[in-house]
Amino acid sequence: MTSRSERSGRRDFLASLAAAIAGLSVRPASLFSKDTGEKRPSDDRPALRRETFTYKTVGELEIKADVYRPDDDRGDNKRLRPVLLWIHGGALIMGDRGGVDRRVKQAFLKRGYVLVSIDYRLAPETRLPAIIEDLRDAYTWLHEKGPRLFGADTRRIAVAVALRAAT
Repeated sequence: MTSRSERSGRRDFLASLAAAIAGLSVRPASLFSKDTGEKRPSDDRPALRRETFTYKTVGELEIKADVYRPDDDRGDNKRLRPVLLWIHGGALIMGDRGGVDRRVKQAFLKRGYVLVSIDYRLAPETRLPAIIEDLRDAYTWLHEKGPRLFGADTRRIAVAVALRAAT
């Protein structure tokens, strides 16, 4: 049975996740005129830090993850933050960890999340079971190393998959 504080923590996490997702609906830039003094969405970007880590090595191939976090922690004292684990789209045959939409990064970083965007081996060179193993290994790496390396709160992880049709 879960305690009242655990339920409250989950509720707060889900509320922050919903707020970040709602923040993705950004008005077109043409609606902002220079004379109104209204801030454009790009003026509100949080300062961020990006680090690249190797979460797995297969033979000589390093499989990497980019970690984006708000750049407001001082020194090595990284406070624990909720995590969005981003799995790129591309029908398992194309794409890479660098394809995170700018609006997604901004929305989640603005709300204090760590965003972890991962690579994985692609088909047809790699069979589906090995691709799934890469995803599982990335999640395990996030749990085991994330708190120490970049302040991941592993009790609060959301997973997002970018869906993009191959053309």
